[in-house]
Amino acid sequence: MLLAGEDIATERPGTWQGALLAALLATACLGLAGLVAHRVAEWPISWPRFVGYLSAGLLVALGLCFAYWAYACRTMRYVLGRDHLAIRFGLVWHLVPWSAVEDVSMAKDKPRVSGLAWWGLRAGRGRERDGTPVLAFATRWRADSLVRVRAANAAYVLSPADPAHFVAQARRLARASRGAGAQLERTERVGLASLPLFGDRTVAVLLALGLALGLGLLAYTCAIYPGLSEQVNYVLPPLGQGQEMVPKKELFKLPATALALLGANVLAGLALHLKERPAAHLLLSGGVLMQVLFWAATLAVVSHL
Repeated sequence: MLLAGEDIATERPGTWQGALLAALLATACLGLAGLVAHRVAEWPISWPRFVGYLSAGLLVALGLCFAYWAYACRTMRYVLGRDHLAIRFGLVWHLVPWSAVEDVSMAKDKPRVSGLAWWGLRAGRGRERDGTPVLAFATRWRADSLVRVRAANAAYVLSPADPAHFVAQARRLARASRGAGAQLERTERVGLASLPLFGDRTVAVLLALGLALGLGLLAYTCAIYPGLSEQVNYVLPPLGQGQEMVPKKELFKLPATALALLGANVLAGLALHLKERPAAHLLLSGGVLMQVLFWAATLAVVSHL
């Protein structure tokens, strides 16, 4: 329902269906991850065991995504303010100034949208037949339930509880802003999403590369482990030969140390990112280089086993 105030009206579309389904999927993913981890814990150290644990980790990540989407669906709302239309989805507000709104109308058809799509939620991006970019934030996906807000940069597809009332309110506010200085749509992040690192692609690339190298080293060690002797000569070639033989499990000190140092490097880099972005990039790059050095050390040790 629209809760009208002197300067603002807030629309909270029915969101419990989409949030409930997302929460159930999150629970299923986390439960399945626990079962997979419990099952592979009894397997011998090998490539299949690594794949099993990796699958469990990916299921945990997927479960956390569904948990966030459940939160995003439950907190979805449309706020009609005096200056702009604000659409909340999760930790992001999409702000559409009324001066940028060209048209508000009932949707004649459903645009093609890619993104989150299940019972009670449709959120994502797409394009209309004329090529106009579309952003959808809806909990019902029927043409008679959708409202289309056409702005300068994109069209927003919403599903208010009372579409006709919503259209009338939005048109009134848009007309009242005619003649005001043109403004563009923008987004504002709240909570953890407001941290600068979430919009830094360089950080994302460096984190992904470092993690891929670290996990790759662990995977390589697991893959060669079954073919090694129970006792190995664990020494870097430049440091000499003839060291005391040690159990082959000692080889896991290399990937374990590499991942531990990567974790410490990432935490320090993210903290530094708040004050000095270039320095954080340099620190994270050093973390990636460290993984390369551990790869070289591991290959050198294995070549002399």
